[in-house]
Amino acid sequence: MRSLANLDCFFLAGEFDSRLKGTFFENFYDYDNGLFRLRLSKESVLVDLAGFAFVSSDNVFPSPPQQPSSFAMLLRKRLSSSKLESVKQLAFDRIFEFSFSSGKGRHFLVAELFGKQGNLLLLDEKRKIIQPFRKAAYSVRSLAGGEDYVLPPNERKHPSELEAEDFEGGKGKIVSFLSKKTSLAPFYLEEACVRAEISLDAKVEGLEKRQKERLVEELHSLLDEKPFPELFFEGGVPFEFSSLKLRKLGGLREHFDSLSKALEAGYFNAGKPVLAVKGDKLEFQLQSQEKALEEFVFKENEAQAAGKWVFENSSAVEELLVLARKHDDKALEKLASKIGFKAKTEGSKLVLEK
Repeated sequence: MRSLANLDCFFLAGEFDSRLKGTFFENFYDYDNGLFRLRLSKESVLVDLAGFAFVSSDNVFPSPPQQPSSFAMLLRKRLSSSKLESVKQLAFDRIFEFSFSSGKGRHFLVAELFGKQGNLLLLDEKRKIIQPFRKAAYSVRSLAGGEDYVLPPNERKHPSELEAEDFEGGKGKIVSFLSKKTSLAPFYLEEACVRAEISLDAKVEGLEKRQKERLVEELHSLLDEKPFPELFFEGGVPFEFSSLKLRKLGGLREHFDSLSKALEAGYFNAGKPVLAVKGDKLEFQLQSQEKALEEFVFKENEAQAAGKWVFENSSAVEELLVLARKHDDKALEKLASKIGFKAKTEGSKLVLEK
């Protein structure tokens, strides 16, 4: 599954700000390898410098390291009792800024989700670096204690600034051309092309004026659209996510009420079948299983046996899922007993047990 793109971070920043603003810093955990947990008033934010950040359930995190890192200890000391004032995306990039305030003054925690070059930095109220997770030096900026925090350079246009005139003199395939012009990932550039009814194989030099104008309109509209988080499945396995309702991808998909929930489901289940087999229990994700019945592919013998059972009893499973959603426990137990199972719901799961 791909990592967060600039547009995903744009929507996530809004989600973080509305959901977390006003909460208080409780703790910070460094799990090594660029994976962190920011604990805020009973909410936790997972930050993976490889390219992910989202509000996550507490039970998905491993036990805290017995010995906290010096970086974790510094953040705990500096941010203790601080209130989260805001969460912003910086420079329409894969960068989040968490702004904290307390009697000790203001601090900024900046997460740069750049993969191997990703970083987490604590800044003071003057935006000087107190401590980076990783010290780094580049031609135009230095990420080290005592240095002013400087954003990475970016010569590409913000999507809202793009105009039809920017296509003049352009050559080559449209998505490749646009990826050099504006700060949108190809994933969403392709979506804009589909919405504008322009072939992904189209050449810039072959576009008519009206096509360019419509494409610019669609690119601008991506920023104004209300988020519609979706997770996409192939063979019962999540392989892609989107912040918006896509037209370019079809097939099995599941809608979530927040981007964080979609990311959590994809991040922890990428490469895994939706159906989890535990001993003699079969657990079904209530919101997606109904559509996934015919798409499960299992590699291991135990999973294959479970998959076979699902296919052979698909009608009964569909009925069980409907009853589970309605919370009709009596009817659920009665139907399950006919096929030799005991049935119950656990949160968002239907559990069948011999």
